[in-house]
Amino acid sequence: MKLNRCANKSRGLLGALAAGLLLISSTFALPASAATWRNGTVSFKNNAGIVDMGSAMDYGKAYGLKVDNVQFLGDPIALKALISGDVDSYEGNPAAPLTAVAHGADLHTVGCYFPRLSYILYGLKSLKSPADVRGKVIAISNPGSLPAMVTQLILEKYGVPMKDVRQVMVGNDADRVRAVLSGQVAVGAAGAGFIPLVEKQGGHALADIYDVAPLYPRFCLYVTGKTLRSAEKRDQLVKFLAVKMQGVRYALAHRDATIALTEKLIGADHSAGAAFSFDHNVKLNTVDWRIGPHVDRLNWLNEQLVKFGRIEKPVDISKFLVRQPVEDAMKLYLKTVPQEPSAK
Repeated sequence: MKLNRCANKSRGLLGALAAGLLLISSTFALPASAATWRNGTVSFKNNAGIVDMGSAMDYGKAYGLKVDNVQFLGDPIALKALISGDVDSYEGNPAAPLTAVAHGADLHTVGCYFPRLSYILYGLKSLKSPADVRGKVIAISNPGSLPAMVTQLILEKYGVPMKDVRQVMVGNDADRVRAVLSGQVAVGAAGAGFIPLVEKQGGHALADIYDVAPLYPRFCLYVTGKTLRSAEKRDQLVKFLAVKMQGVRYALAHRDATIALTEKLIGADHSAGAAFSFDHNVKLNTVDWRIGPHVDRLNWLNEQLVKFGRIEKPVDISKFLVRQPVEDAMKLYLKTVPQEPSAK
C-alpha cells in the first residue's frame, strides 16, 4: 500500500510537471517561420537605395514576411519570371506587362511607386542632337524593354525611325554607358544618375524622356491573377506592399542613408551618380511612396503601344489595375508604423 501511495504521488507530480511545461511552451511558443516574398526587379541602378530600402531594413519582420528583391537584366526577363511563378511580384516599366496582357496573360498592376521617368539618351559630344543618330549603331536592352522603348520614342520625336538605325542588345544601364563612352555605339539609353560620369568622360545627355514624353511611367508593381485569387498570397501581397511603402517613404526622408545603401548595392565607385540620382528624383518628384494608380500615365503608354504596333488595341486599364491590395496595405502600414517621418 505504501508503494502504491508513492507511485500515485509520483504520477501526480509528473502530471503537474507536464501540465506546467505545456503551459510554458504555449506561453513562450516560437513564432512560425516568416513567409518569403520574392519580388522581381531590373538590375539595381543609381536608385537602388529607394528600390531596396524596405528589404534592406527588414521592415517585413513586423508583418511576418521576408522580402527578397531578385534582379533581372531587363523587364521582359523579369516578366517571364513572374508568369512562370519564379517570383511573386515584379516591378518595372508597364510596357511589357501591358503587351503580355494584350496577348492573353493573366496579369495585373496594383499601382506605381515610380510614376515619372527621367531616362537619358547618352552620346559622345560629337553628336549634337538625336537627329544625328541616323545610320548609326545604337545600344538597347532586350526588345520591348524600357531602354528600347525610350530610345524609339526619343528618336522618332527627332525624326529618326528605328529602321534608319542598327540596334544591338547591350546588357544593363552601366554596360550601355560604357559602350557609348568607348565609341562602340553612337548612343545608349540609361538612368539620369550616369550624367556626372558621362560628362566627366567626354559624353553628354542628348535628350531626356522626361521632356520628350512627360507622361511616361517608370516603375509599377505587377502580380498574376492567380495571386489575387489566393487568400494566402493576397494577404502576403498586402504585407509586401506595406513594406514597399515604408521603405520608399523612409528612403525619401533619409538622403544619406539612401545614398549609402545605393553605394553598397552597386559599388562605391558610382557614389557621384547615387547622390545625383537621389537629388534628381526628389527635384522632379518622380517617386510616389503611396503607390498611386496613375491611370493617366498607364493610358498614355497603352496608346503608345498601339501606335508603335506592339499591341493591336488598348488594354482595358480598369481591369488591368486592381487597387484594393494597395488600400489594404496603406491601412496596415499606418496601423503598424504610425510615426514614420514625413516625406512628400
